[in-house]
Amino acid sequence: MPNFEVQRRIDAVRSGKTDVLNLAHFDLTELPEEVFSLTKLRVLKVANWEYRSNRNFIKFLRNGPNNYPDLLNQMEEEERDRQAELTLPRQLLHLDARTGQLTALEVLDLSHNLLTELPETIGNLRSLRLLKLEDNRLTHLPSTLANLPNLHGLDVRENPIFHLPELPRLECYDAFRAHFRQQKGEAARARDYVLAAWLRGKELEFGLTK
Repeated sequence: MPNFEVQRRIDAVRSGKTDVLNLAHFDLTELPEEVFSLTKLRVLKVANWEYRSNRNFIKFLRNGPNNYPDLLNQMEEEERDRQAELTLPRQLLHLDARTGQLTALEVLDLSHNLLTELPETIGNLRSLRLLKLEDNRLTHLPSTLANLPNLHGLDVRENPIFHLPELPRLECYDAFRAHFRQQKGEAARARDYVLAAWLRGKELEFGLTK
């Protein structure tokens, strides 16, 4: 059954109302076919729900003086339920090679999925500035990332990556992050909280907060 909210957002991009497509938290296991024809798309977000296991806390409760048996039982039950949910296909398992057709993309957020590899065609996204891959299952990245002249932000935390390709342009990332922090601080000191809030929003949008 099609998701009508997903379709509505795709149609908004197709009609030119926006160049941002947020498909986060729709439990997508693959990108809809219509996405690959959105050649003017600038931002694509397909992040899924971030899951933080309670196992360490459960272990702490088990090894403690057993003062909170009800809380321990509740946490164990919630952990079992969440593990059962994780067996259902609710995350991206692979990224279609046709994603490389979206050459206007500047931001691509694929965080918290189950990707094990990226297609070589990602090297065609020459407008890409930020690539967010946090919490996937990537062991390597395609060497074609080195072809991206504008890539300044790459988030690969919580991936079993053995080594990264040579990406010298990422050195600009720290400079951008420092610039935003400085501007936000100056706005706050001047009590221009509207501007400070706007800068904070941009930090979050472009992954400059880590």
